[in-house]
Amino acid sequence: AEKMEKQVTDNIRYYRALLLRNHCGSIRKKYMESFLNKKISVSIEKSDKEKLTAYGMSEEYIKVMLPLKSSNEHNAIIQGRIYDVIVTGVSENWLEGEFLN
Repeated sequence: AEKMEKQVTDNIRYYRALLLRNHCGSIRKKYMESFLNKKISVSIEKSDKEKLTAYGMSEEYIKVMLPLKSSNEHNAIIQGRIYDVIVTGVSENWLEGEFLN
């Protein structure tokens, strides 16, 4: 393709790439919104005691952020363990949720 005649300009390439990124972002957000108020399984990867937050990955390979209620809850979290979570919100890059039981 590099040696073909009639190459598109850098501006057109940039614009087309921008359109694709925006389209992919809207598809991703719709997909993530489909999990709202549903139960998912999340493997906890890390937690932050200062921010009282745990982070993990769902079975669908979506990042999940989980606010913790206390440092006791933080201490009970086991990295690598899979927890049931209810999805309570969607941000641009991850789901937000709460631990079930």
